[in-house]
Amino acid sequence: MVAVTGLVGLVVADAMFVTMAIRHSAGEAVLGTATQNSKTDNSVTDNSAGSPSPGEEPPVTPGTSPTSAPASPSVRSRSLVDIGAGAAVARATTGTCGRGGATVQLSADRGRTFDEAEIPSAKVVVRVMTKTVRNTSLIGADVDCRKLATYVTTDAGGTWTRLDGADGNWYLEARPAPRLHAPTGEVVLPCGKAADLLGFSTLSARRAFVLCDDGRVMSTSDGGAHWSAQGTVKAAADLDFVNQRTGLVVRTGVPGCDGVQVVRTTDGGRHWKLTACVTGDQARSGSPPDISADGDRAYLARGEAVWATTDAGRHWTRTPWGRQSH
Repeated sequence: MVAVTGLVGLVVADAMFVTMAIRHSAGEAVLGTATQNSKTDNSVTDNSAGSPSPGEEPPVTPGTSPTSAPASPSVRSRSLVDIGAGAAVARATTGTCGRGGATVQLSADRGRTFDEAEIPSAKVVVRVMTKTVRNTSLIGADVDCRKLATYVTTDAGGTWTRLDGADGNWYLEARPAPRLHAPTGEVVLPCGKAADLLGFSTLSARRAFVLCDDGRVMSTSDGGAHWSAQGTVKAAADLDFVNQRTGLVVRTGVPGCDGVQVVRTTDGGRHWKLTACVTGDQARSGSPPDISADGDRAYLARGEAVWATTDAGRHWTRTPWGRQSH
């Protein structure tokens, strides 16, 4: 069992966490198969780049809590996954506002085995970020999702330092909402007031991409002050970019793919090419999928299952998620 320490080592932990926070979690579990579809799905992209950005609205004044009320029972817990350097991988189950249920697992061997990280005061996980095998951080909330805290470990989950709040980081709220919290502390509306955010990917404190619930992909290069449309991916559920031009999106409910479809862009999101259809019982899970990429490597999580790729999403292998090392 790991322990949560007080604010000992605050300065070192805080500096380390800010460095990690520029990457996507998210965000943020047993042997399957993946099939590669060689045909291009012409319905993937509705190129809307260059249209006026509804995200260019005055920032919302930041509040003291991620939500104004607990999420409704219909909001499901989902899996978050984040890829770190080398063999580091982190996985979290978000839990739900009003119920809790969050879990965190850390791997030092590319997902072959995992250690459960017990963090008693984090009942809901908003975002998980892993940098190296030893360095992982997460943004967590109490059971009602009214108070956020940052948790940092520098010893592979052996101990955790708790920092009040989540300043200096990109993160979404604990329930569906149009608001994105930027590292500056501003709360911005990348997709406008009427569209919720499904996912986001950050390259730095200034550069980020978001996925709107209507499939629009938006980007910023000034820390969220202004957003531009990059295109639209129908039926998209999450995204992650490895640089300004290359990224992956996962789609569900797509005709011809009985599972999770993976598409890839190499021009910043304006055009997307089908790379694979990940299939199997868990790939048809009702929970939203989450993807995290770094170079040609990526992890895809849905429900209690996780798949890995080492060739930019063309082929996926189910990992033995859920095993714990001792």
